[in-house]
Amino acid sequence: MDYTYKLTTHGRAAVAAGLELGRPLPITRVAFGSGKIGEGAELADQHTLLRFVSDGAISGRRHEDDRLHISLQYANSQHPGAPTFQLWEFMLFVTDPDTGEETDFLYGTLGDYPQTVPAYREAYPPCVFTFPLTLIISNELECSVAAPVGLTTWDDMDTVIEALAVRRLDITIPVSGWVACSGTGYAVQRDISVPSAAEKMIPCLTVLPGGMASADACGLAPFAETREGVLRVFARKAPTTAIPASLALAGDASGFLAVGTGGQTYVLPPATKDTLGGVKIGGGVDVENDGTISVDGAGMLENAAASDESAKEMLDAVFGAE
Repeated sequence: MDYTYKLTTHGRAAVAAGLELGRPLPITRVAFGSGKIGEGAELADQHTLLRFVSDGAISGRRHEDDRLHISLQYANSQHPGAPTFQLWEFMLFVTDPDTGEETDFLYGTLGDYPQTVPAYREAYPPCVFTFPLTLIISNELECSVAAPVGLTTWDDMDTVIEALAVRRLDITIPVSGWVACSGTGYAVQRDISVPSAAEKMIPCLTVLPGGMASADACGLAPFAETREGVLRVFARKAPTTAIPASLALAGDASGFLAVGTGGQTYVLPPATKDTLGGVKIGGGVDVENDGTISVDGAGMLENAAASDESAKEMLDAVFGAE
């Protein structure tokens, strides 16, 4: 048997209910298992995994004409408690628009070609398995499939990790190329090319043991700055020998607020009309150091007067001044 998948009878019923009620089918989750379905079995009648192992992630959702592309993904690093297993089957779940309950939507099997998934170990690189699916909607049947706001996909997690990740690399602080500087308390500065550096990153520079004597002799500053593509270091004078160092760059956290919660990380999203989140203080509103917010009445009146004047000018331009 080859790698194949099919909408289940419950999935078809959910599509029909969505069409009748005019509602989308929210994707809820994907699950992976180690059960091998029998040769010639009808996949549409399979409503549970034969041997459940773990949930996975959904990524790469996109729609092109009459085709819906979805990628199902399992990464052992995201499930450190899962054992080594043979990945043989998967199932996609949706919310039935008629009942509001979760139901199976699609069942897939790897047939005679299972994938061995090792248990996660920190000493080894993580293993990631991705299974692309394509659903074709015929002219006789139209269906919308949507994921709820609370569903976190692998791509979503990867975006946050990339934004907040700490990168470490070895660098060498050279002897030549130093220029004079002012306003820092140090006489000279040197820009070192670091292609992965960005202005909003937070650098942590550590001189390695072999460079301690040279760093002390030149009065190397205990701080550094990042610019786009460079690391800027400071010193009392240029070093006479190159200084080996280790650089750690904390990712650009603009747009994210990371809060520690028992060893985990929560990312506060921007607030919207429907979503609780972080906000920025605008005109006419003041905020104290302790977080107390107050309204600046004069500022609000000034802004309102400016808005009224703009509105009057627009109306005059359309209807005339009279």
